Amino acid sequence: MTDWSTKTVLIVDDESLFVSSVRDAIRDRFPGIVCLTAANGQQALDHVDASTVDLLLTDLSMPVMDGFHLLAELSTRRFRAPIIVATAFSTPESEEIVRTLGALEIIEKPVDVTEMLNRIEELATHPRVEVGLLSPAGFSRLLAREQRSGILTMANGDLRGELVFDQGVLIDAVAGDRVGDTAALEIFRWQATGLELREIHPKCRHRVESFLDDLLLGLPTAQKKAVSSAAINVIDELWPDPDEADFMLQPPPEKLKEKDMGNVNESLSSAMSIDGALVVALVDFESGMTLGTQGSAFDVDIAASGNTEVMRAKMKVMRSLGLEGAIEDILITLSDQYHLIRPLAKEGNLFLYLAISRDKGNLGMARHQLSSIEKNLSL
Repeated sequence: MTDWSTKTVLIVDDESLFVSSVRDAIRDRFPGIVCLTAANGQQALDHVDASTVDLLLTDLSMPVMDGFHLLAELSTRRFRAPIIVATAFSTPESEEIVRTLGALEIIEKPVDVTEMLNRIEELATHPRVEVGLLSPAGFSRLLAREQRSGILTMANGDLRGELVFDQGVLIDAVAGDRVGDTAALEIFRWQATGLELREIHPKCRHRVESFLDDLLLGLPTAQKKAVSSAAINVIDELWPDPDEADFMLQPPPEKLKEKDMGNVNESLSSAMSIDGALVVALVDFESGMTLGTQGSAFDVDIAASGNTEVMRAKMKVMRSLGLEGAIEDILITLSDQYHLIRPLAKEGNLFLYLAISRDKGNLGMARHQLSSIEKNLSL
């Protein structure tokens, strides 16, 4: 039986109400446990340096030092206690990937207190070896889920690796004399030290061809031949001056400027005229970004980002089964709504997302009209 009076848990979040409620719940469930709190990553590191922390629960979005930089700093300290990360972008698949990598646990926000307490008890009573030693793969999964941009650097013995992310999409990787997919696969096998994240908006070649999840899961699509080159340093070679202010920490270029969007707004307006329409969006499922939205029944950006996972999951299943047919649409039926996902035949990475009310709309007519809109949409 675990002696909770000897355990210390550190809660890191800038929302004081959340911290107090979590602290009280932990104390009620585990009498005698010591609960330390911090409002940002820097305060958390001060606690780690001064005390023995047996479990860390952290948010990702915080001032001064956020959760990503906290995790990177912990890796340099070879912090080995269990880590639980609270994130708004959690799926069972992403949780299992990160858990398998032995890096950390993920819980979805808003936090289910009972689930959180069960996770804490499981980690305390059945600790895994080096569960808190965050791997490049685990860190990459978090960057993807939170759609962050930057260069993640790390060391594995004498080798130095670099992974480049653009709004959560892995676009380049370098490990010794390897680049692209093969470099990423090599890095994901590392238990690297000294993880460092430079948050810039990258301007470089796209040499990673596979989805991050495909690389992490080792699916056949991750076995494409990558570009080979002599050993290079991403920061030195691909950016003339990485400290230039014109792209360091500047807002990313608008996706709408990358393509001739043509009649997108007109098409979205047509979709909103469908009986019972609640929201509509044009979505890039490679990045999870919306290229255009209309409607305010709920947060369409969050819905669109979540539905990129639906598209990716379905595509993976089709590849696993050897199915070669194209997806015409995907229907999600709720008690009071229909949600339709319709990929664009002309643009393989885009889909239209439409939500309609079951009381006010007609599913058959909505599918027919959305099909017509998709065919007439020009980019």
